[in-house]
Amino acid sequence: NAIGKQSSGKTELMKTLSHLVAHKYSKIPYQISFFDRNNIINLEETVKTLKPNISHILIFDDIGFLKADVTSVGISKIEKTLSIIRHLEGGEDVKIILMKGFQYTKAIPPFLRQNDMTFVSSVDDNEIDSLTTLLGKKYLQKIKLLKAYRYDGASVGEFNYKMGGAKKVLY
Repeated sequence: NAIGKQSSGKTELMKTLSHLVAHKYSKIPYQISFFDRNNIINLEETVKTLKPNISHILIFDDIGFLKADVTSVGISKIEKTLSIIRHLEGGEDVKIILMKGFQYTKAIPPFLRQNDMTFVSSVDDNEIDSLTTLLGKKYLQKIKLLKAYRYDGASVGEFNYKMGGAKKVLY
């Protein structure tokens, strides 16, 4: 999951990670697919377009709208499809890497929030509690630090951070 405000880098992060996995680090071939809102709303049809004998990296970007635009029955269909997505019709079971981008921690239903990794690209005041619950209380100071870095980066154009005992400046 990539969570953060609009224009905070979620889409570019997911594109970059998918290309690194598919073209640099993986020993098996992956097809990368970038999906928009219509693809996820009609996920059953979208899945039918995937090649059955290759593993896939599926990027679902800006999916926070789902609860507003899709009925609970529609959400259940999406969840069902995602739960069996690696069993593509006409092929063997394949590996599927799902990348989901959305603006707020609880913007999508709990099943869709399940993941193995979470990247946070920005923190708002109203997200601190949700992120602390998600990541754990031991990360509260780092969550607040990310909020401060993002503020400094946006308002001042740079931020300072400590790495290896020395202070570095990012522009």
